[in-house]
Amino acid sequence: MQDAPKLLDRLTPDDAEHFAEVRALLDDAGLQYEIVRALVRGIDYYDADAVRVQSGALGAQSGGSVAAGRYDRLMSSSMAPRTPASGWAAGVERILLASGELPVARSPLDLFVAVAEPWRRESARRVRTRARRPPSGLNAQLELTDRSLKGQLKHADRLGTR
Repeated sequence: MQDAPKLLDRLTPDDAEHFAEVRALLDDAGLQYEIVRALVRGIDYYDADAVRVQSGALGAQSGGSVAAGRYDRLMSSSMAPRTPASGWAAGVERILLASGELPVARSPLDLFVAVAEPWRRESARRVRTRARRPPSGLNAQLELTDRSLKGQLKHADRLGTR
């Protein structure tokens, strides 16, 4: 493994930029992550992001993995048109073991952050992230599609946003 090529050394400029954006989003959200430089399982069908979620609640069982990627080019490899896709695989029993007590239902959506112009998406994401942090701890959601402002407001209404 020591002499094997490292994935991060082989990223195209576009992939390196995407990877930096993903890390910035995780950092901004205050989420901890680890970049694993060694390839453990075959992930040749993934492109862009491959993620493994872990829980310390499971001890040494399979490294504590409870979930895992993104494969936008998988469909086009079988003669289908390029189709953005993501998927995951998880052991349901591991998720239940790691979760402990059953979660309490979330309160109604407190805040829906609409994005009026695409260039404002970054500041909208920061507003959503700040709203979720203590002391306010609001149940906040950010518009993730490219709906019109009118469509976003209708969606916020359908969600019962306060």
